[in-house]
Order: sequence, then structure tokens, then C-alpha cells
Amino acid sequence: IDVLCTAIEYLSKQKEIFSRMNFFFIGEGEKENILKDVCIKHSNCRFIGFQEQVEKYYKLADLVVVPSRWESFCYSVAEAQSTGVPVVASDVTGPKDIIVNNITGWLVPSENPYLLSEQIRKSFELWDKSFDEYCEIGKSARANIITKFSEDNINIEIEKLLLIKE
Repeated sequence: IDVLCTAIEYLSKQKEIFSRMNFFFIGEGEKENILKDVCIKHSNCRFIGFQEQVEKYYKLADLVVVPSRWESFCYSVAEAQSTGVPVVASDVTGPKDIIVNNITGWLVPSENPYLLSEQIRKSFELWDKSFDEYCEIGKSARANIITKFSEDNINIEIEKLLLIKE
């Protein structure tokens, strides 16, 4: 959250492009006050809080940003990409096991808010100037999730593991 908030501060210095962006923060946790403070400071930031049905928010999003210092399997990346939404995420285990960099989304170093802000900006500019190309990334993201993580493919991988152990 701290890296994301710092990235938003960097973006806010680019007033023309930042004023055309909207940020929605979904979820809750011990650091949610940091996000709420950003929402007070910037009118284009909104704290939504915990939601049981996050799929509708993925479908409304043009980009999902998932900065992390560590992850196991990153459900938010997989869920977003399954709806065809490109993701900018930290280059850590979890997201980097799902995202094919520059093809199904973008990976950035986990502790670098400047590079996170730059990738958010670049993603927005691609969306703004080459929407068809941007949509192709979303389509590739969805296809990647279906290929790697469909129930049938997961079952095949589990069966392979079981056969190896016997």
C-alpha cells in the first residue's frame, strides 16, 4: 500500500494525465487508513472497502494494480486477468508466475514506486492512444488464464503430480 500511495503521489505531479485517471481501492486491512488519506488528498481516488463480489469491479476496471512485497498464488491478478483486464503487478513470486511481462500485463520491481507510477502512466497512454493494442493485452491475459488455470488443466497437472509420487 505504501508503494502504491507513493506511486500515486508521483503520478499526481503529472497533472494533465493524472486528472484523467480514477483510482478505486477495493479491500480492507490494517493499512487502509493510508489509502483513505490518499482519497482525501486526491478527488480521483476512492476507497471502496471490502466487497464480496469483486468481479463487477474487475469488469469496470481498465487496469488493475497489484503492488506486493510477497505473494503466493495471487488471486487478484488471476481474477482480473480472467475478466480480460490487464494488470500491473510486482515482479515477485505469484504475479510473475501468472503475468507474461509486456504480453498479458506488466511486472515492476516490488520496492520501486517510481517505476510503478511510470508503468501505470505508460499503460494509461497505451489505453488512450492505441486502444486496440491495449485490448489485445487484455485478451492475451484472459487467454493465458484460461490456458494455464482452467479446471481441466489444473486437474491434469494434479494427476501428473499424483502419478509421479506413486
